[in-house]
Amino acid sequence: MTRYNEYLANPTQEVVMNRILEYNEDDCYVMVAIKRYFERYKGKIFGAVES
Repeated sequence: MTRYNEYLANPTQEVVMNRILEYNEDDCYVMVAIKRYFERYKGKIFGAVES
């Protein structure tokens, strides 16, 4: 949020926008990894889970 506010204060700073985009990209990779983890271990961690 801080980076976004920094960008809004001066939208011509491409460096700030690139940092935001890099962070969002990393966040997407992490979310996919978490999703795959839970799909792999579904039912083994919390007991049987029905879909």
